[in-house]
Amino acid sequence: MRIAALYDIHGNRPALEAVLREVEREKVDVILVGGDIAWGPFPRETVDILRQLDNAMFIRGNADREVARRLGIDDGLDNITADINLWAADELTNEQRKWLAQLDTTFVAEIDEIGDVLFCHGSPRSDEEPITPVSPPNRLHAAFSTVRERTITCGHTHIQFERDLGNHHVVNAGSVGIPYQGKPGAYWALLGPRIELRRSDYDMEATAAAMRRSDCPHVEEVFIETVLHPPATDEAARHFEAIATEKTY
Repeated sequence: MRIAALYDIHGNRPALEAVLREVEREKVDVILVGGDIAWGPFPRETVDILRQLDNAMFIRGNADREVARRLGIDDGLDNITADINLWAADELTNEQRKWLAQLDTTFVAEIDEIGDVLFCHGSPRSDEEPITPVSPPNRLHAAFSTVRERTITCGHTHIQFERDLGNHHVVNAGSVGIPYQGKPGAYWALLGPRIELRRSDYDMEATAAAMRRSDCPHVEEVFIETVLHPPATDEAARHFEAIATEKTY
């Protein structure tokens, strides 16, 4: 089996369409959509495109959970996240929100030459736990303590990388929609028979223009700026690790 792992699309329809064109040429068995699907400028269209795929499997990310429940400031979200969350929730149909809510949080598949792979959004124990290139090994060993699969594929941090921890090998597929990679593009991963970290080009300027025409709040600073000028990987990793030190997973 060969799997294309598409994570953190965040309602960026043009980026998704560019990746799907490349994935089609690869003739994969499964397109694994790894969560954080609709929180972004084109939520309804993004969900529609993905649900029309014949070979897609889905897991739920933290943003999917929050959109499905229509969470806001009173539920602990910051102002900007809450504004976008409520807007995206209202853009979706009730049926689409129910569909997001019922998605599983993990998926396991046996992949050619790699073996059994566990797919999750953040970590196996939390959809919000960040896994970065510099996450402390003791935290990661605790996060993976019950995982029998050697390879774990995740997302959430929007940072594409591979990292070997001895008993476990981590693959972060990166972000299709708003990468923190230092270079514009749509990032994803191809698994089987080897692990390939991929990047797809698309028209970022046209995408920015389309995003400006949407009614999505905070679209300029959250989405357009990141699409055109993604933050550096090390900067994003430090940000996520600072968050991780303040939480218990």
